[in-house]
Amino acid sequence: MYFVKSSEFGYNDVDDDFVVFNLITGSYSLLNSTSKEIWLFIKNNCKVKFEEIIDYLLNIFDVDREELNNDVEYILKQMLKQELICEE
Repeated sequence: MYFVKSSEFGYNDVDDDFVVFNLITGSYSLLNSTSKEIWLFIKNNCKVKFEEIIDYLLNIFDVDREELNNDVEYILKQMLKQELICEE
């Protein structure tokens, strides 16, 4: 399950980008539209499973499930590495 420590982050749309600020470290990340949807979905739903993220995105984007699985898996790994999300 994935979750966001909401108290550690601020976020905002800046021009065509979505910026997530880590209020503790001062670092920030620019997210594309898919990453933005994933991050906000996790943040707004406390703890979510991989399959829930996929189902949510399939309702937004017209993509193949297998391709989406691969893309989301990669994005989640990057978010974990950047400490934008946590996993339990």
